[in-house]
Formats: sequence, C-alpha cells, structure tokens
Amino acid sequence: MKKLILRTFILTSFIACQNKNEQAGEPAIVIKGSDTEFELVSEFARIFSEREGIVMDVEGKGSSSGIEKLIEGKIDIANSSREITEEERQEALQNGVNPVQAIIATDAIAFITHPQLGIDSLSVIQLKQILSGHIVNWSELGGPDLPIKIYGRNTKSGTYKFIQNRFVRETGFVKTMIQLESNKAIINAVKEDPAGIGYVGAGFIMEQNGKPVSDIWALYLYTDGGKSYSPYETIAVNNGDYPVIRPLYQYFNGKPNGIVQSFLKFELSEEGQKIARDYGYFPISSFDESINAKNGISF
Repeated sequence: MKKLILRTFILTSFIACQNKNEQAGEPAIVIKGSDTEFELVSEFARIFSEREGIVMDVEGKGSSSGIEKLIEGKIDIANSSREITEEERQEALQNGVNPVQAIIATDAIAFITHPQLGIDSLSVIQLKQILSGHIVNWSELGGPDLPIKIYGRNTKSGTYKFIQNRFVRETGFVKTMIQLESNKAIINAVKEDPAGIGYVGAGFIMEQNGKPVSDIWALYLYTDGGKSYSPYETIAVNNGDYPVIRPLYQYFNGKPNGIVQSFLKFELSEEGQKIARDYGYFPISSFDESINAKNGISF
C-alpha cells in the first residue's frame, strides 16, 4: 500500500486554518485509489497543500478500493484508472453518494520486457494471444526459446480491469499470470526476468526529464500490420495512434465545491497539465474537456 500524508505547516498555522472545517489533525482533503495516479496526484497535492496551508492525505491502494471508500462516504476524491461500473454507481446512489467524474490526464499503457529479450515490437493480436495463453513461448514470436512469464496487477487495480477488457474480455487472463500489487513491482519483476512481460503506466518507466529508463524495454505496438508506435511518442499518444491509451479519472460525491473544487481546478490548469507531462502522462484532449463539461466540470 502506498500512502502520503502532506502536512505543510506548523501546528499553530494548522489551528488557524480551522475555518476550513478542519478539526485538529484531520486532513482537509482525503484522496484514495489508483496506484497509477498515486505519484502524480501526490505531486499535485504537495504543491497545492503548500500554497493553501492545508493537510492532504493521499493513498494508493487500487482504483476499486478508492471507489469503495467514496461509496462509503469516507473520502473526498477517488482516484481511478477505470470508469466506475454501473453496479458501483447504483450502490453509491443507494448510499446517498452521487459519483461525479472528472478526467485529469491521459495515460499510455506500456508493455515491458527485459532489454535482453531482443523483441522490439508486437501486434495487438499477438498481445491478446500472449495474455490469453495461446502463445506461451517467445520462440513463437522470433525470440529465444523461453516460456513466457506474464506479470500483471491484482484484481483491485483499474489497470487490471482496463487490460482485461481491452485484450481478454472473452477468455480472461491466462491462469499463470503473476498478479502484483503495483506498477513498480511489475517493473522490478521484469527487470529480473529475461522471459518476463508486464504492463505498466508509461509514466512509471520515464525519468523526470521525460526520457525512458535504460534498464527496461517498452515494446512498440501496432495494429493490423500498420506502423508500430512507442508509448513514449507524445504525438502518437495524442493522436490515438499508439493503441493502448486511457483517461485517468477522479470521482467526487456531487459536483466538487470549496477547497476540493479549487484542487481540481489546479489539476486541470495549464500548470497542472504540465506537471502531468513531467510525470510521463499526457494532457487531457479537447474531447476529454467536453466530457468533463457534460459532467459539470468546466473552469
């Protein structure tokens, strides 16, 4: 589990901020959910909390856990790398919670291998065959004679559900897939396994300067014999040419207001979207902005 509590002022200043409906020691904004969004939202929270003189609590434990806590009315914001399900929405409404969605960034999902594997690119169809267990050895794809080992996220993860729906909706993942708790755990496993393949948010394999990390390979992907694209290619991601991209969401109980609205406004500002780029994500598109507007999120 990942957790970051940001306390950016001394106790006397904290007490002076109680007109923001804080009790001593309690965060003004509590955010839980997506592991993929944890580091990005933590950076948003660090900057915002310093400016506003408030306490913020950010925790990453998976998209489903964040949505569960929002439904229970225990948090202000649920980070989620997948859309809320209709079942979750109905459960929320029955509990007096009205989940309102905002898209805060775009994420490219990278499929990673050990640099020594020697396979540069795969097609979307080949990925489906790997994840479903129809291709089981790298030699079937022109690589070394090694049984393929797949590293994925656990079922609490929004990334797990996104990849499941995108590639193996009908068959499900091969039963031998090793489920891990975080993007970083998958990266570390693949680094140590020349036969491994895993999927992670592209931001987790980029340096702060936007350059790829050197000890992991992000596969180029292509569809139907077309040109292959890297998850590092900004233009390809923005144009939708890279085939595995998704919005990153936050969910609120009703249209956000007060300090929560101010935080969301910061995330969606030009400054906030630049921070998203610095962390290896991509700004929201005009289409995403229109979806936000339909949900009453427009600044």
